[in-house]
Amino acid sequence: MVTCYLFGDKDNHFYLKLLFMISRRNFLKHTSLFASGAAGSAVAVSAINLSAKTQSDQYHYHLTVKAAKANIVGGHITDILSYNGHVFAPIIRAKQGVPVRIDVTNELDEPTTVHWHGLRIPVNMDGVPGTGQVPIAPGDTFTYYFTPPDAGTMWYHTHENSVDQMGRGLVGLMLVDEAEPLKNAENEVVEFDHDIPVMLKNWHLNKDGSYYKISMKRYAARQGTPGLIYTANGQTDFEYDVKAGQTVRLRMVNTSNTQMYRLNVDKPELFKHHPLKIDVLDANPLDYDLAFKDFALGAGMRIDILFVVPDSAGQTLTFLDQHKPMFKLNILANESEKRASSLPVIPKNPVIVGDLDKAEKIEIVLEWAAADDKNGDPLFWNLNTQQGFAPASCKTPNQIADFKLGNSYLVDIRNNTQYPHPIHFHGHTFKVLSYANKDIQPYLADTVMLEKNEAAQILIYADNPGMWMFHCHVIEHMAMGLVGLVKVS
Repeated sequence: MVTCYLFGDKDNHFYLKLLFMISRRNFLKHTSLFASGAAGSAVAVSAINLSAKTQSDQYHYHLTVKAAKANIVGGHITDILSYNGHVFAPIIRAKQGVPVRIDVTNELDEPTTVHWHGLRIPVNMDGVPGTGQVPIAPGDTFTYYFTPPDAGTMWYHTHENSVDQMGRGLVGLMLVDEAEPLKNAENEVVEFDHDIPVMLKNWHLNKDGSYYKISMKRYAARQGTPGLIYTANGQTDFEYDVKAGQTVRLRMVNTSNTQMYRLNVDKPELFKHHPLKIDVLDANPLDYDLAFKDFALGAGMRIDILFVVPDSAGQTLTFLDQHKPMFKLNILANESEKRASSLPVIPKNPVIVGDLDKAEKIEIVLEWAAADDKNGDPLFWNLNTQQGFAPASCKTPNQIADFKLGNSYLVDIRNNTQYPHPIHFHGHTFKVLSYANKDIQPYLADTVMLEKNEAAQILIYADNPGMWMFHCHVIEHMAMGLVGLVKVS
């Protein structure tokens, strides 16, 4: 086995600690599954929340990519691909401005990588084959080493054979804590009573736990192959207990291959004095009110909702995809006289927006196509493919733009198709300025949702050198043509 250590040496490796920062009721409810390990079932949200630091104040983790078994569909065992053997992968916690080291060992029989979605890190740590990293061969270990410049809700996933590997489970959450303690509007240091990350994933499983085809051509040429089984944190019935008057940071991450969620809550009337709103989008705090109602959470996107639990003991808040229940928060009585007086305020990340007046204008067009690659595999989508050039594919993307380091770019993205596309840009955070057919307040993001026949303008400041992927995060669309490379130099 060849082991690559980019930092330190293997003798400096240390043991991780499990932090069980959950209520006794939630702990007892879920840890029996964790202890058995037989089916690799999901556990309470914090039970596999790994956090450890070296004496030099560097976060250090080990992930093992391997086949496992999980009880996803009631009583039936499903073969999955996993990080550390769990259908709900370890939650990696890091800290803004503090180095993190993650040793990834591949025990699969095929290569893999890990992409750190939403993190503005060096391209050789981005986990994309061919643009900075050789895939991790079976039996090998690769060490990712980087310093997160931004805080917030991130996630990680494979970028090798992505349709199959992600579809079978190679996705996980990464939460980067703010550099300084959180404060409220009165500048007082406060903490959330509950920090609840929820990993939403749509599985291509039958009711007996067996897979059907993760990608079918007739669906890949449309919105993407739909999954039948919906999970939150690896469970079809995930729920979490909170108490009236407590403060909550609810983080939702769409890790599905294709699914776009239209998010709602079933009892909005419980929040009549302070309606639920989205406070953070793609790890970037919003400076305006965005109602949490029928929100389109495309693949790859993340939102944080900050709220005080309503004084409605005995009620259950069910979060929905349109009318389909996704997960629940149970409101318990709070005997304490202490009630939240104010919520923590999430500080903004150090993102340089760019200069609109000096920005160079470019255009990127998403189109439907009908072509084959050199292997005869279908390519149903085009992203800025010019006449005379072969359509792009995930393995051999075309370069679609050449950015100069330190310059600003006004990018007009047009979706000339009948299907939605969440467009993600690696290594950068951009500002969504406007849509052609609707009014918005500008906001920062790393993924922009384009509904059918929709156009948007984004402002990018090219401050991270490398060859970066620019792609639709509907994974089948990416694999079949909606992908390109942007060079920043």
